[in-house]
Amino acid sequence: MKSLPPILMLVEDQNSHLFWSSSELRIWRERAGKGPYKTKGDVSPNSPGDWDHILKARNSFHKDALSDYFDPDKDLEYSSPKPENRDGCYNGKFPTNRHASRLRDTAFYGLIENDTASKRLALSALLRIARDRKMDFSNDIIWCKGKSGDGGVFLLSEWISRLVVAYDFLSNSIPADKRTILLRWFSSYANFARVDLNEGLEKLFEDRTAPTPVLSDYYLAGHEMRAPGYAGGPKIPRLSYFYNNRRANLARSIGIIGILNRDRRLVKDAQNFCREFLAYSVFKEGFIGEFERARADNPNTTKDETLPDLGWNYGIVAIGPCLTFAETLSRQGDDSLYQFSTSHGEFGTEGSPPDRDGKDLEFVAETMSNYVSDKYERYMYGHNNDPNFRIDARHPRNGSIWSSTADTAFAHANRFFKNHSITLGYRRKLLGTVPYPIKAVGSGGYYPFGGESSIFPGVLFMYDLPHDIKRRN
Repeated sequence: MKSLPPILMLVEDQNSHLFWSSSELRIWRERAGKGPYKTKGDVSPNSPGDWDHILKARNSFHKDALSDYFDPDKDLEYSSPKPENRDGCYNGKFPTNRHASRLRDTAFYGLIENDTASKRLALSALLRIARDRKMDFSNDIIWCKGKSGDGGVFLLSEWISRLVVAYDFLSNSIPADKRTILLRWFSSYANFARVDLNEGLEKLFEDRTAPTPVLSDYYLAGHEMRAPGYAGGPKIPRLSYFYNNRRANLARSIGIIGILNRDRRLVKDAQNFCREFLAYSVFKEGFIGEFERARADNPNTTKDETLPDLGWNYGIVAIGPCLTFAETLSRQGDDSLYQFSTSHGEFGTEGSPPDRDGKDLEFVAETMSNYVSDKYERYMYGHNNDPNFRIDARHPRNGSIWSSTADTAFAHANRFFKNHSITLGYRRKLLGTVPYPIKAVGSGGYYPFGGESSIFPGVLFMYDLPHDIKRRN
């Protein structure tokens, strides 16, 4: 697997913002007044009313900011499994999808409307979190590195990412002393979480830093080939399982904090994960290792896992964080992750797609987007040629039970790709697509038009833009 070129970003003239440019802000202010994506259905049937959603969240946050606050002593909505031998390490509650969403939307409203009250309220809430001793990730007596369980750190990573987005919206109005507090706190989380990201992956290879890593005896001792990604398709190796949505979320959170703090080590952590994801979880046939989740013979099948599109949905949740990180990196002048491609792989993930030199992020986004159309006639393993089990982002074929909008997350990275097929896909304009459903499904109960893991206030409002709008200041 060829090496990445030197990191080009983290220079003094880097873009001052991670997720927005002055040109984009101008368009957002226009959209807040007259659309598109202001009110539901103002673009196409059931298209999202992102701005109305943001305004509702902002108003709610002003009325009761504390209900958005994550308190590990009081929050009862999610408790991670409790591994043995925790030695007193934190094993309490973890954030849910509601935590920090309204804070972030309030910060976004403050940016667009230049509303001082919203900016102050969002900043006050952000500082309260960073000053909470229970959330001091540098305290390794409580937050023990590598011992929190991937369920807990995964949820922390989504929560932290929403807070980084909020910080970015507020950054122009944060005093220097407050900025230092927040940047140090973000850094403490990233240095805590990077252990959970890397430890399990280091064990897979004899030397993970080698140009072409060799799998370790540790991995090979437990290697197995699992079910095909779809009926009649290639089988998925256990290796792909390690490059899952949870680790991808960790990589994104660590990577964007690395960019924010100009920490090359954190940036490299995220780069390495995303490169390996392309090598070991992306197949040249156009699917991802997460497709293994939806199969008829899965001994752990739940009611939800009878959905033929569950693997597709998880696949987007897994590749989405790498796209977010690559786009954030690119906005600082470093396109290297977007430009990286590889034909390396193991047990079926090796090789190049037709008419390409290797697997790259644009290939993944375009192929995953094409499932919503008629391009791929692929069915859930165990249900070949059954139209109600076709992998097409909806179930059954007419979408009456379940219909996902997860691929709208691609609007963010498509600011770089400018790929017409991806645009038509997330707008539901490709041949064989159906309109957005009345009640759309995203992932994990999140706002279905909030981008990957719903880290953004409204991904179409923000990033479904004309290609000539500048991404960099």
